[in-house]
Amino acid sequence: MPKPIDESQRAAWSRGTWLFLLACVGVIAPASLFVHDFMLETLKVPYPKTVGLPISVKFLGDLVRMAALAVLCRVARPSLRGGSRLVEALSIGVLLVMLHETIRVFLIESTIVGSSMYTACDIAPRALSWFVCGVAVAWISLGDQKPRTVALAIIALVAVEVFALHPALDAVGASLMQGLSEPVIRYTDPYPFKVNLLIYVTFIEPTIAAFVIAAYCWPHLGTGSLRRIMAFTALLLLVRGRFIALLVESFWVDQPRMTAFLAVGQFFLETLVLGLLVALAWNYASSRLLR
Repeated sequence: MPKPIDESQRAAWSRGTWLFLLACVGVIAPASLFVHDFMLETLKVPYPKTVGLPISVKFLGDLVRMAALAVLCRVARPSLRGGSRLVEALSIGVLLVMLHETIRVFLIESTIVGSSMYTACDIAPRALSWFVCGVAVAWISLGDQKPRTVALAIIALVAVEVFALHPALDAVGASLMQGLSEPVIRYTDPYPFKVNLLIYVTFIEPTIAAFVIAAYCWPHLGTGSLRRIMAFTALLLLVRGRFIALLVESFWVDQPRMTAFLAVGQFFLETLVLGLLVALAWNYASSRLLR
């Protein structure tokens, strides 16, 4: 019969767990991004050029994102009990913004165009609308409302976000950009080493967000490692909007059909690899190092 684990052993296990997870972040971030980078640079799959995307498709995309976020919040609710509901909702909003690579995009674009203010005005409307809607969805989902009430509230919130909030923020951002001098592109593809390094290093932002989400929801994703891994990966793909982008939005990509599918698919595969690797790492940590 094994001896009980004392406090010093638990502390050692805890240090080992954190070191393991830290190492995983350092490996998973570049590994996930490499999938997209390999398709882009080696296989010459282009970036998707979306043209004339209907507002109804945008609504569908954000509705799926927020519905998946609500499911995630419901799953994570037992792990979040005991704290302030508002603080928890705000933390979910921050995680949503991080998962969509907001800081990463700001750092990369401001480096390429050489203007932090211009980049901020460009990306802030989308990030702010996601944050506000995400916080609202999280606050509702973390409560004790019935699923039907939550569903109706999410539809109303997404409608406000898509048809009112985001356009208003976009108009403010465009107005501010008009007062700025047109940025001069400092770097073009192929980028120098320092830009490529920034592109890879900053992918730790969505990777860290994915690990925090795993920590919140892992114990409540069902029984069995395979089921948890698949459920977590599917949730991550849904919250990132990858299914809708691949299966619906790709039809408005102004490129030949197969090229459009591959162009959008590279981001689907990137998130798929991120979700699977984070899930595998967290499953190992929770089953071996945290017990």
